[in-house]
Amino acid sequence: MPHSELVVRFGIALFIGVLIGLEREYARLKEEVKAFAGVRTFPLISLLGCSAALISDLTAGWAFVIVAFLVGLLIAIAYAF
Repeated sequence: MPHSELVVRFGIALFIGVLIGLEREYARLKEEVKAFAGVRTFPLISLLGCSAALISDLTAGWAFVIVAFLVGLLIAIAYAF
């Protein structure tokens, strides 16, 4: 896979994560409720997902499942506290 394609994929993932984070921040300010994640967390999660998909393409495919489970576990812990 060429480097330019990797940059485009990670750039798109980052852009989508930032858009979702901005929307969450706006909704939190509008409704004044406690929210789990915002403009910093969603880009990190989207980049982590893009990295897991890339590793999954290069290996047997279990990396995406493991990363998805770990992210879900972290989200569940964040909601618990």
